Amino acid sequence: MLDEVILMKKVTKLSTNEAVSSCGFRGKTEDSFILQYAFFMSKDGEILVCDEVGYKFLKTIDLEIFYLQLESFKINSAITNTTIILGGKSYNLRMVPTDLQSETDDLNSRSVEDIEYLIVLQDQSLFSYIFQRLKHAKSNNHLDVNADDPTEIQLNRIFDSSRVGIFITNSKGIVIFANAVYESATGLSLTNIIGKNIADLGTMGFFNPLITPAILETRQNLTVLQKLATGKHAIISGSPIYGSNGDPVLIITCVNVVTKIIKADFPDQSYEPAKLKLNSDQRKKEYSIDMIAESRIMKTILQEAIHIARYDVTVLLLGDSGVGKEVIASVIHASSLRNKEKFVKINCSAITPSLLESELFGYEAGAFTGALAKGKQGLFEIAHQGTLLLDEIGDMPIELQAKLLRVIQNQEYYRIGGVEPIRSNVRIIASTNKNLQKMIKIGEFREDLFYRLNVISIEIPPLQHRKADIKPLLLHFCYHYNNKYNLNKQFSAELLQVLENYNWPGNIRELKNLVERLLILCIEDILIPEHLYNKYKLAESAKTTIEAIQINDLIPLKDAVSAVEESLVMKAMKSCGSTRKAAELLGVSQTTVLRKLKEYDLGSKCI
Repeated sequence: MLDEVILMKKVTKLSTNEAVSSCGFRGKTEDSFILQYAFFMSKDGEILVCDEVGYKFLKTIDLEIFYLQLESFKINSAITNTTIILGGKSYNLRMVPTDLQSETDDLNSRSVEDIEYLIVLQDQSLFSYIFQRLKHAKSNNHLDVNADDPTEIQLNRIFDSSRVGIFITNSKGIVIFANAVYESATGLSLTNIIGKNIADLGTMGFFNPLITPAILETRQNLTVLQKLATGKHAIISGSPIYGSNGDPVLIITCVNVVTKIIKADFPDQSYEPAKLKLNSDQRKKEYSIDMIAESRIMKTILQEAIHIARYDVTVLLLGDSGVGKEVIASVIHASSLRNKEKFVKINCSAITPSLLESELFGYEAGAFTGALAKGKQGLFEIAHQGTLLLDEIGDMPIELQAKLLRVIQNQEYYRIGGVEPIRSNVRIIASTNKNLQKMIKIGEFREDLFYRLNVISIEIPPLQHRKADIKPLLLHFCYHYNNKYNLNKQFSAELLQVLENYNWPGNIRELKNLVERLLILCIEDILIPEHLYNKYKLAESAKTTIEAIQINDLIPLKDAVSAVEESLVMKAMKSCGSTRKAAELLGVSQTTVLRKLKEYDLGSKCI
């Protein structure tokens, strides 16, 4: 069984080049096998480097882009899990609010009170590769690199050449592997910990806090700052590997030892990160938020959501189905002063009018036939002092809208069958994919309720108008479902291009569904456009675009490029209606769009 897997050292050493070549990551050096980079972020928005690995990594990327991404995802009191792209590679980003206590003052001379977030970047391609190799280990019931199987040698060489500590336990919490970096960092002898239960090692004071039991219970990734027996601190991030039945079978933990905390330096002319004024007093984790916001417009929306969160007003979220309205609502709640209380959601279109009223306001005992003998709390009671999301508010019956209006105006309501008013202390966020102003004109939505809900409104654009988010979303969900189903699938560059050109009428919900189906149904590990065309009809528009370019490759390159350029500018103008929005959609300056309109004489064609 996989629970009994023991990873054993190989006595005969391979050269680094041999190991690298055999792993399928050709062209990489030994230092390339780094699963995880870890940093701190101060309350002032500074990236603080904690080890040499992280310092060298920051020297290889565009710090301005990294800062922009981190500032966009800075969500108070909620863990952020998302995918970002740096230097052409995809990483799983985790930002964990932290509340360091005085006992960590020995971390180093920098005041720990300045630290607000733990930041972890995990190499998605390398993690996927390792998960697949461990899946191979399952089929063999062990991973013994004394054997001649090159697959087993590859995995061990990655662990040995990693400059990050690696620690693996099985589903019973038994330690089955630790690499030399982990041994050096913790001061623990491998012979003394292999085969031991992690809980026993924790009781003996080797490290605190323990994360493996929590991961096995919650089945979620976990990142903490851990104190080791040596007195050192380390940023620890554990990830479960799931078996075919969906249960965790292994926990792989990466360990970045904090050697020295210094500010990430960058040239004076580089980007100075904007400081988002967040409520820094609340850092308790209530839930996590998965967000992707690579496009400029979504980063702006996130900043706006964080800004308005502190003001206890109703918010109306507008946008097509599947664009991420619920995620933005979660951001608002997590960044508000109510973030310690409940965030309650209800879909107004999914429940019949009679049931919707009882769900919202509750009922007294004996209020109607079939009512519970003790009565029932409504969602307004459950969400007391917290936030209530009324999803698809446009589908709420007109008679129930009047009752909702009274709750907002008078801040009190009655249970069905009740005679005593109940005070309401709830922040309301409403969302809809409908045009409420048109509904007002035909008498389907109350105008007075609209103005009560529309104190602040945020419109979330469809996915086709934020192309920069598509690739990160695809990679994020590919990574997610690879982990969930113990797969190792990857998108080819050609398929990514096709999917980026698709207009995604179902938005993120459609994209997520497509990724899950592709990963499950396709046998091959590398997903190509043919897999999409053979199984789905939905990408014909994207296919047509690519085929048109392929046909045009028989004409001069300059003419083919011009034809594509003209088509893209014209479509962007027709879709957006203004040069500014078209420029944002195409990822170019407004001046460039104006120049192309004149160059191709598109003025009259775009009306």
